[in-house]
Amino acid sequence: MKIEQHIIKAFNDVLNNEFDAGLLHACIALEGTARKHVNKDFATAQDYKKVIRSYYWIIEPMIGSGLNLEETKWSNLFIPDHKGNPILNPDFADIVYHIFRCSHAHGKEIPAGYGFLSVEDGKSTWHFADNSLYMPIRVVWALIAVSVFAKVNDDIQTNTDHYLTWGSESIGIGTYNFLIRDSWGKEDYLRDFFLKQKIIRVKLEFPKV
Repeated sequence: MKIEQHIIKAFNDVLNNEFDAGLLHACIALEGTARKHVNKDFATAQDYKKVIRSYYWIIEPMIGSGLNLEETKWSNLFIPDHKGNPILNPDFADIVYHIFRCSHAHGKEIPAGYGFLSVEDGKSTWHFADNSLYMPIRVVWALIAVSVFAKVNDDIQTNTDHYLTWGSESIGIGTYNFLIRDSWGKEDYLRDFFLKQKIIRVKLEFPKV
């Protein structure tokens, strides 16, 4: 399947409350996007995570919860690397790759202690504990947004009416819809849009497990 096919599948799965399936397709689309970034047939773990980190500026506002993902280290979590060694001070990219992408790629379920929470307009809830992290389902939409807006995907064309949404009526900032068919590769447009918004960024700190 092509990147755009995985994105459409991710959309439809999440809209049907099939969150694991939607996350799977979002992660695969990110892998394809990472391959295009490095211009290789195979993206390494570092390639994958580097792309995610380079697009924290998209992921943060699309989640809508105000977290500073660049500076937040999830030291409350034990995340092993591919050799089983603990990753020191893992960040959000480590979570996406090792917990979500690798679990699905190896035919495993997401580990116990991880999952997603429903959201409301203007409200994204996170639950933290030792070796546990439950995130708002908007995380999946945010990962989808990376593949859609990444400049390397400006060659993709689709004709569906799927769209991504940013904003909130309840907190008075308005709601903005981005049609997927008009947004492939438009990261410069999105960056200019976000620069005009008042986006909160909060660093979280955790004691080590």
